[in-house]
Amino acid sequence: MLSADYYNIITSLLSVVSIVVAFYALYFTQMNPAKLSSIIGPEMQVCYTDYQNGDEGLGILLPVTFANSGARTGIVVRASLLLYRKDTPNQRFYLQWDHFEKLYFDKNVWAPEDTSHPLAVAANSTTMKVIWFMWHASSKPKLVIREGTYVLVFCFWNENETMPRTESHEISFDSEMCNALESYRSKKEESNVAIRLDTYQANQAMTSDVSSKLLGA
Repeated sequence: MLSADYYNIITSLLSVVSIVVAFYALYFTQMNPAKLSSIIGPEMQVCYTDYQNGDEGLGILLPVTFANSGARTGIVVRASLLLYRKDTPNQRFYLQWDHFEKLYFDKNVWAPEDTSHPLAVAANSTTMKVIWFMWHASSKPKLVIREGTYVLVFCFWNENETMPRTESHEISFDSEMCNALESYRSKKEESNVAIRLDTYQANQAMTSDVSSKLLGA
């Protein structure tokens, strides 16, 4: 038979455990602040656009998913891109978001969906947007894509944060892509060229050594 003192100790411990569990449950369901992250790609679209007075701008269509693993709604205040050649990292191009785009599958046409604006991401959820970034024709120096490897840095600002959260990817423009872009530019067309982020292609033949290194299989 348990003594009264032993019984009181057990009761007190159970009460403490209950309080701790209740606190953790409250924190992770109600008090845990927003925790925003981003996932871009896996593919983006690039085109020359904004033709005027013999100049042209460069447009980038980028799919972005914002995730919130916190228990409170988070706000994406703004987003931007940093683009530069890997072999000349001191010359960098900064592009702020311009507007959101939507693909109309029945016509296979991209069209503006809405102006860029702060995005609310509900607790434990995701929000996906295709964002249009543009280097305007009037901006200097001119941004012309050449064959080679570039670094693309996606940046977004959470509310109450002065510095952005970032993710970086390498993108490689081969001669075929650059020739297509130059052809569109010479004819002042706004046709897109698709490019995969990092090194993975949509279809890629691999040796067993390469698949083991990249995929672990």
